Amino acid sequence: MDSRRGAPQFRLRFGLIVIAVVLSFFGARLVQLQGIDPNSYAAMAAAESVEEVTLPAERGDILDRNGLPLADSIHGKMVVADPFMTADDAAELATVLSERLDVDYFKTLSRLREADSRFEYIARRVPSTLANDVRTELVEAGYEGISLRDDPIRDYPADDVAANLLGFMGTDEALGGFERTFDRQLSGTDGTARFQTGGGNRIPLGENTLVPAKNGTPLTTTIDLDLQWYTQRVLTQTLRQYRAESGVAIVMDSRTGEIMALADAPTFNANKPLEADKDDLGSPRDQRRLRARLGGEGADGRGPDRRRQGHAAHQAPDPAVPGPPGPGDR
Repeated sequence: MDSRRGAPQFRLRFGLIVIAVVLSFFGARLVQLQGIDPNSYAAMAAAESVEEVTLPAERGDILDRNGLPLADSIHGKMVVADPFMTADDAAELATVLSERLDVDYFKTLSRLREADSRFEYIARRVPSTLANDVRTELVEAGYEGISLRDDPIRDYPADDVAANLLGFMGTDEALGGFERTFDRQLSGTDGTARFQTGGGNRIPLGENTLVPAKNGTPLTTTIDLDLQWYTQRVLTQTLRQYRAESGVAIVMDSRTGEIMALADAPTFNANKPLEADKDDLGSPRDQRRLRARLGGEGADGRGPDRRRQGHAAHQAPDPAVPGPPGPGDR
C-alpha cells in the first residue's frame, strides 16, 4: 500500500522538476533576447522583412533652341523575379518570358532559380504596354513572383536627326555625344523606397521610408530641329550625287556664333545604334567605347570627343551664348 501511495507522488515531483527545467530554458532564452542584445535580434528580424526598391530618376530632355525634344524619356518597365516564388515554375516562366520579351531562355531560367535571392532582373527598358500585357498573361495563367518596376526608356523622336551630336544610351550609361558629355546634368539621382513585407505582401502600417528621386535637368542646345533635318538630307543627297564616302555640313549664325545645324553623313538612328555600322557612330572615341561594351577594342578611358559638341549646347538655366568654333573644331 505504501509503495502504491508513493508512486503518484514521485511522478508528480518528477513532472514538476521537468517543467521547471523547461521553463528555465525559456527564461534563459528570454533574458538573452530581451536583456543581453535585443537590438541586434530586432534588426535581424526587420532586415528579413524589409524590401528596398530603387526609384529611377527620369533623365533630363535634350531640347533644340525652340524647346522641341531631340531626346526625351518615355514610360518603360523593368521585369523582375522573386526566385523564392518562381523556382518551381521556372521552365514554364522562362519559355513565356524569352518568347515575349526577347531575352535569353537559359539566362532567364538561371535567374528564376537563383538560390538565396528574392530579386533578379529579367528584362530592362521594356515598353509599358508590353510589360503589362506579359505580366497579366502570367497572372491569369496562375504564375506568381513576376513583378514590374518603373524603368524609363530613352527615346529620340526624330531618329537620326542630330544623332551625331546626341549620342546614345546603353542600358545603364551614356555611350556617346551630348548624352555622355552632359551625363551628370541629365541623369539626376535615383531615389529609394523601403517598406516592410509579410508573406510577400506590403504591411500597410509597417516601416515605410521614401527618398524621392531627383530628375535630371534638361539640356537646351542651339540646334534648330527643322534646320538640322534639312541639312542632313541635303548633305546625304550631295554625297550620293558626287559619290563621296562622307561629308560634314555646318550652319552657323554669323552674328552670335551659335551652331544651328551640324550634320555628318553617313550617320545612324540613335534609337537603334547597334544596327548601324560602327564607323558611323560618332567620334573615334565613341566608336572605341561602344566596341569595348560589345567586347571589341578597348576604350581609352578619357572623356568624350568635344570637338563637335562644345559650341552646340549649353545648360538650360545658363544664359551664356556659346562662341564660334575655334581652329581645332570641325
